[in-house]
Amino acid sequence: MPYFFILPVYFALFAGLLAISAMVRLWPAFRWVSSYLFYGALGTFPGLLAGNFLFWSGLLGFVMLFRHVPIAQAGEVVRNTVAVGFLAAAGIGLVIANCAGCASGFVAGLWWRARRDQRREMQADGAE
Repeated sequence: MPYFFILPVYFALFAGLLAISAMVRLWPAFRWVSSYLFYGALGTFPGLLAGNFLFWSGLLGFVMLFRHVPIAQAGEVVRNTVAVGFLAAAGIGLVIANCAGCASGFVAGLWWRARRDQRREMQADGAE
């Protein structure tokens, strides 16, 4: 259910970054920014996947850690509070993991683009 909200927001972010990258390309003074935005947008996808992987791995680890806790002996109010708290934490954690994954992927895409420039400069210096 959370992906019903998360994925459209991600696709809007991705499309928006690509559109901004294309629009910035029209101004010669800022043309160099366009490729950085493009690589940053490309980096958000593996970042999103990594964030989800880390979230679900952590959640599974958390569940496995507390699977032997005798919650059945607790009262109904405690069980309901724990269930609601767990679902809220999982939902909020998923949103945080996706945002952090996209942000770190964007930064990784910027780094990847800067590294590409650095390699080209090194090759050009070596060719002279």
